[in-house]
Amino acid sequence: MMRKTLLITVVAAGAWLAHSAHVEHTANAPAAQMNVTIVEDGVPVRVRVAAQTVGAALAAAHMPLREGDRSIPAPETPLRKGMAIDVVRARHVTIVEDGRETTQVTYAHDVAAVLSQLGVTLAEADEVTPSLETVVHDGMTIRVAHVTTRDEQRTITLPFATVKRDDKTLPFGTTKIVQKGIKGQATVTERVVLKGGTEVKRTQIDKTVTRAPQDEIIAVGTKVRLGKKHTGQASWYAYKGCDCAANPWLPKGSYVKVTNRANGKSVIVRINDRGPFVPGRIIDLDVTAFKKIASKGAGVIDVIMEEVKE
Repeated sequence: MMRKTLLITVVAAGAWLAHSAHVEHTANAPAAQMNVTIVEDGVPVRVRVAAQTVGAALAAAHMPLREGDRSIPAPETPLRKGMAIDVVRARHVTIVEDGRETTQVTYAHDVAAVLSQLGVTLAEADEVTPSLETVVHDGMTIRVAHVTTRDEQRTITLPFATVKRDDKTLPFGTTKIVQKGIKGQATVTERVVLKGGTEVKRTQIDKTVTRAPQDEIIAVGTKVRLGKKHTGQASWYAYKGCDCAANPWLPKGSYVKVTNRANGKSVIVRINDRGPFVPGRIIDLDVTAFKKIASKGAGVIDVIMEEVKE
């Protein structure tokens, strides 16, 4: 009887030792290889890893979570065969909105989502760089320029016109203001386009004249008293593009009437240069004046030159 009881005890003890060894072996056993799918930025990657948790699986796949990153399921979740793991990366982005700069941490996938999360409202004309569909990356700078318009009014000065009228009662070369010019005034409405708070375009959309300008009228003397008469030849040269001429002896600032003897056409010019110093030539007309009495191609013509008295 004594021997039978001892045997049972030994067997029972052996069985207990075997059970204990099995439990210890299970606890220290390496994680089994299993297939999982990791989805990052919408791109699925199928990997085979030996891990017990989601976090360990990501590390084994060389896609570890960094500070601020998230995973679904959470990193401590036990890994299961065929599990799908979504990785959401924390990205630091800089937003420059109409020149104002802020830095944000975001989990958004693209630029549109970032701006939506930040409450940035976009109008159709607003400009965003890079484009709204661009995938966000760490360190990205997103620039937003709001395009707005506003109408502005301002008062402008309207210049007066100068009108010259011949006056036979005034000596040639003299002028007289008959009516003084007065500037006018108008109110203009302009549409101003601003991009990022800076004006980029201004267009006038309305103009209301509140005071019309008054023309300045100047009487120009055409009364001519002719004095000493000279005959000879006239040539031309490119001088100042005016009714002026060169003469060897007449005072500068004086006037003469030059008549083409071939066609009777005449022009009154001011002497403001010296020449010509060619025998027989008494005046060298500016080409502008010459063309009023002859063709430029004529070169040299016979003329009558009459001095104009003061």
